[in-house]
Amino acid sequence: MLESIIGRLGPYLDCKSTLKNTSYDSAKQHYMTQSTYSVFNFDNIKNKYLRGLESKPAETPCSNDALVHIGSELYFIEFKNGAIDNVENYELKQKILESLLILLSIINETIDFTRHHVSYILVYNNALNHRSKFYTTESAVVNSTPSRYAIISATARKAGKNVANFDLERYKSIYFQNVYTYSETEFKSEFTGKFLDC
Repeated sequence: MLESIIGRLGPYLDCKSTLKNTSYDSAKQHYMTQSTYSVFNFDNIKNKYLRGLESKPAETPCSNDALVHIGSELYFIEFKNGAIDNVENYELKQKILESLLILLSIINETIDFTRHHVSYILVYNNALNHRSKFYTTESAVVNSTPSRYAIISATARKAGKNVANFDLERYKSIYFQNVYTYSETEFKSEFTGKFLDC
């Protein structure tokens, strides 16, 4: 089934890039990953999609950085090299929803598809986001310190579970199969190093 879905992205093959290039922060001249794995630049997909609309929106929607196809899964990936305050957190959530709507329109599927076949990954700068952030557990929202988050995250991984930071776990099971938040180091050890061989 996923191969036919990927086929529907055929008109957007010119929007291919590398994961490294989609992670680039031009303001700070910094790449958040060195992976050269081939991905869809979802910002470019969004722009091409909007050009194809008969009536243009008054405001340009937000979009995630990359759409990655690995085996039978798709991943939306957003790279955030700055501090994630309340405004940035709201914008992250807006990007998630607007990217989902654009993707579903392109592939002509319902949210049930993304709930079973698409996961979301936020890659963030740990040095700028190490104090008093919030993450959700199944029962509560907890104020996080670096050491507390590291302990809970390591314990969850040993139990085969995942802890999503920045109040993004709310999107798991309703919109996505899973939601991950990784520092740059964690992204390399838990994702690119495991699944992309780079």
